[in-house]
Amino acid sequence: MALDASDVRWILDEVANFCVGEVDKRAARWEEGLTPQALHALMGMLTDMGVVPVASDAEVPGLWCDVSSASGMTLSLGVLTTIGRSHAGLAFACHRRALGAWLQAQLGGVFAELDLTDAALVTTGHHGLARGSLGRWLTKGSVGAEDDGMLTDWLGRPDAASVVVAMPDWRDVVWPVWRDGVVQWAWVRHDGLHVKQDVAPHGLSDLTLSKVLQREGCEMQVSNLSGDVARQVLSTVLKVDWLGLVAIGLGVTQRGARLTKDFAGLRRQGGATIDQHPAVQTMLGEIHAAERMVSGLLRTCQVPVQEVDLQDVVTIRMQACEALVHANHQVIQVHGGVGYMRDAGPERLLRDQNMLRQLSGGVWGLPMALQALQEEVA
Repeated sequence: MALDASDVRWILDEVANFCVGEVDKRAARWEEGLTPQALHALMGMLTDMGVVPVASDAEVPGLWCDVSSASGMTLSLGVLTTIGRSHAGLAFACHRRALGAWLQAQLGGVFAELDLTDAALVTTGHHGLARGSLGRWLTKGSVGAEDDGMLTDWLGRPDAASVVVAMPDWRDVVWPVWRDGVVQWAWVRHDGLHVKQDVAPHGLSDLTLSKVLQREGCEMQVSNLSGDVARQVLSTVLKVDWLGLVAIGLGVTQRGARLTKDFAGLRRQGGATIDQHPAVQTMLGEIHAAERMVSGLLRTCQVPVQEVDLQDVVTIRMQACEALVHANHQVIQVHGGVGYMRDAGPERLLRDQNMLRQLSGGVWGLPMALQALQEEVA
């Protein structure tokens, strides 16, 4: 279903109203967050609204249902930013479930039987981004022995534990695996996994963080994509995943900016509210600059996903993550000592922002991935 700008605005307004009416009141206490029951209830409501799809369908205006149109991308990035303003963990859970629905539609076959409500999606390997090996495979479609060994290690599921951040009570997992020189996708049921639930994650603390190891010899379903299709699918997954994380991070910073503006307009020091002090005005300006920069970067991606260059997405993630984390540090600084209190809000927003930066391979391996992509295109 083709959406025009007014359709997108109307849907985003509805999501914003839902967040104010349902999410904010459940997550009002910063130090407590959302219970698993509340998370599942909110996810159910968003599913009933059609915001979170039960299956990918370009005719349904849901999250990541239509990545092949500009309006679909605009809608999805806007939905994640809007939900991220209210609760980053819920936004991340919605993002990964919707991306899972898109991937499920591409894989078809037995993957059509996958129940997304019980599944966790992992989009990368154990740690980092396989240096430059992944970039070389994505551009060339074949790699030498050294890169093959790197990708085998990075996606060697029975050999090392992977970190899974997902909704409470998840069961099955879908993740990429390296098979015969191609990145395929594997669906592993819960009884084929060793799962050790870790301590609560540093950020997104209402979700569960688990260290997951595939059991040797377990039964699993593996896709059988051709090399070209596999590269297209993985490239799209990475683009959507990374852009989604940036959009959520923008929402987190927008929430922090709102808190900071309100606080600075009330807190008095030296006979004036602190928003009149040059040092505070500088910090407020840096927060605003980060918002505008990241908003502008995301606007360049409000086109069909196939028109978005993976190199551009890598660059956007590198620039946006650092700017957003810095902005949230400034949110804390404006609040002073209050900003570090768990019941005030800013410290939770910073933890969420830091966690978003670490997900999907983190940002530290992006320069090597970008260099590899650039080498092969040159």
